[in-house]
Amino acid sequence: MKISCLFVLALALLTFLSCEDNEQNDNIPHGAFRYTGTYQGTAVVKGWLQFSSTNVQDLRGNWHLEKVGEPAVKLGPQIGDGQFQGSVNDDGLVVLQLNPGNADNNVGLAGRFQGEPFSSNLTGTWTYTGFAGLISQGDFTARK
Repeated sequence: MKISCLFVLALALLTFLSCEDNEQNDNIPHGAFRYTGTYQGTAVVKGWLQFSSTNVQDLRGNWHLEKVGEPAVKLGPQIGDGQFQGSVNDDGLVVLQLNPGNADNNVGLAGRFQGEPFSSNLTGTWTYTGFAGLISQGDFTARK
């Protein structure tokens, strides 16, 4: 009897965890990177990045990011949906602008692929800048 109860409990737990993972995967477009932005080690933004052009001189794509909780940092315009632009420089640094039409009030990402470009994780730093310069920054990971 104890073994049957444990088996049923384990099966229920696995079913619950399996459904939760599928729900998260359904919200991310096929081929997109799962994005987490952190501030002082705490997640403040989650969502996805999807490259539509992988020409290293003219990277383009879409993003969808959501605030996590009530962050103790100014996040800038990286909440919601948008299109990014960027490039990869000669030493492999990926530089993306989440708001490419804005000279101020912009969020930028600068990082490196941890293996094969566009097929491996991208990690680096996010920055929120305005006319006065740097407003806030943190780290990010975009997992493939």
